[in-house]
Amino acid sequence: MSFKLIISWFKTNAVKILLLLLLFVVLILIALTFWFKLRGFKITDLLLRLQVANAKNEVNHLQTKKTLLEAKETIKINDIREIEKEIKEEKKKVEAGKMKIEGMTNDEIIARFTELGF
Repeated sequence: MSFKLIISWFKTNAVKILLLLLLFVVLILIALTFWFKLRGFKITDLLLRLQVANAKNEVNHLQTKKTLLEAKETIKINDIREIEKEIKEEKKKVEAGKMKIEGMTNDEIIARFTELGF
């Protein structure tokens, strides 16, 4: 058979071929439906499995979110510690400034305030 003859045969019988393929697909779907029914497979089981998978996914998402929040909290605690250290250093500077001011006269204190912009 030549190639042109094969193509012409497919063209003339295309509708029959498509109908046979459609019938074959329908038969497979019917067979799968009966197979699932015989196994006791129910749509509710599938739905339950999907809900369980969705719940597990949500739990994993929330655990990840919790871990991120804990990490942020740790960072915040570290930031607070750094700020507390800075406050202590500033308090030391203030105490040193008080000691220095206690030995100054009023004119020196006024000159110092003028230097600071007051």
